[in-house]
Amino acid sequence: MPLKARFPRVRFMDITHIPFQVTALLGKTSLPLTSYLELQIGDILVLNQPIDQGLVVLVGKQERFRATAGLYLNHKAITLDEPIHSR
Repeated sequence: MPLKARFPRVRFMDITHIPFQVTALLGKTSLPLTSYLELQIGDILVLNQPIDQGLVVLVGKQERFRATAGLYLNHKAITLDEPIHSR
């Protein structure tokens, strides 16, 4: 059965042909240069954003949406929750 028939309320978007970079930002942190130079696989970076606050989605370099991370058909996915209005 096609995906759209199995999930009629889900809006599927193929973003592979969008001429903008779309980025889901988990959070931010600051590191001294010495710490940056010493980073190794397995290191944990504590971000400035609580886990229940969700993600920020950038289109190009502009913050455009708040989103929730999850899985969809065994793939990483995001749900756009609300727009971020420019000031």
